[in-house]
Amino acid sequence: MEKKTGNTLQKFIKLVLHRNKLKGRRFYSACVLSEMEGRL
Repeated sequence: MEKKTGNTLQKFIKLVLHRNKLKGRRFYSACVLSEMEGRL
């Protein structure tokens, strides 16, 4: 059950990122930047 859920989640994430590549990249970079700022 857990593996199936994980695979579905990965497929969903890939689908979303594929649909909005620019939005996905901006969101990802924003998360990374905020994480780095939190560590500093």
